[in-house]
Amino acid sequence: MATVYIQPGSGTGAGTLADPYYFSQLSTAEIAAGTGGTIEFTDGDYDTSTNSFQNGSNTLATLTYKSLNPLGARLIESSGYSYLLIGSTSSSFATTTIIKDFYVQNLYYYPAQSGSTFQLSGIKQLDTINNNASVTSSGLLNGRDNSLAHTVNNCSFTFKVGTTSSFFHDAGGMNVNNTSIHLITDSTNANGIGQYTGTAPTLKNTIISVDTSGKLHAAALDINKITYSCLYNTSETVSGTNIDDEPLFVDAPNGDLRLRPTSPCINAGTAS
Repeated sequence: MATVYIQPGSGTGAGTLADPYYFSQLSTAEIAAGTGGTIEFTDGDYDTSTNSFQNGSNTLATLTYKSLNPLGARLIESSGYSYLLIGSTSSSFATTTIIKDFYVQNLYYYPAQSGSTFQLSGIKQLDTINNNASVTSSGLLNGRDNSLAHTVNNCSFTFKVGTTSSFFHDAGGMNVNNTSIHLITDSTNANGIGQYTGTAPTLKNTIISVDTSGKLHAAALDINKITYSCLYNTSETVSGTNIDDEPLFVDAPNGDLRLRPTSPCINAGTAS
């Protein structure tokens, strides 16, 4: 178990903070970090079109990928909208991949095998809406296996969804906490944002906001698995600890999901 460092681009580094590995050496960095190790990404843009977080030798039980400075490392799919393949590509190994503090564009999260689980925290995602990048076939948060307990904590997602797309996929074991998700719909999407398959995730202290009422499919969420959350412009009838008021983000279309001082979501959650 070790902490190694990585930088954008191609070349040969030694993995220290003074001389980080290059992104082209990602598989080398994974093996050097070992089970329980951490790869810290220095500031800069990382084009994920040729690399995924696939756990190196495919035998590491736990591996953490982390931005050295929160949001300083940017994972960007430059050619359109694609997935970040996570965990072991071998069905023989169950792995847990921890991904922390990255700024992300144009990616959704996809376990490599049914036995691969992920934990996201501190992620800020803003898709390049003006380039018309959008999820069109699978979920932003893809569990692959409903029985696995993926976790999403303290994240912020602003993304565009196209026709027949979804934002949760096979998410029955997924727990989403202290997270804000703002969905931007395109003009062709009529009641098309759905929970693509499987069962809905568990939400707590989370905001789901849709830019246009009537665009979210009724099967996308399960109100019985949601507490202390805000569901704005969704199809759910809320009661108890949930609210359906407009969350009053600072600038949702441009990815600023901080709450304005007058937001009804402030102090509406639970400290636990």
